[in-house]
Amino acid sequence: MSLNYKRVLAIDKCFSVLALMAEAKRPFGFNEIVKNLGLNKSTVFNILHTLNDLDVLEKEPDGLFELGRQPHLVLA
Repeated sequence: MSLNYKRVLAIDKCFSVLALMAEAKRPFGFNEIVKNLGLNKSTVFNILHTLNDLDVLEKEPDGLFELGRQPHLVLA
């Protein structure tokens, strides 16, 4: 049985950022994420800072973002 729903593209984009970081297992800079995923700069900016506010990502002093250290999050 097929459900009718409208896919939430913002969630797809968010998970593409998380998947990129989880697969590479290293920090990424803002421009590198934009280039790798082909997403709009404002979209990536807002995703990164929202995930940082939620402690899903951590922003390093050098400006790079990496996956946060929340033990209840498993991405890999």
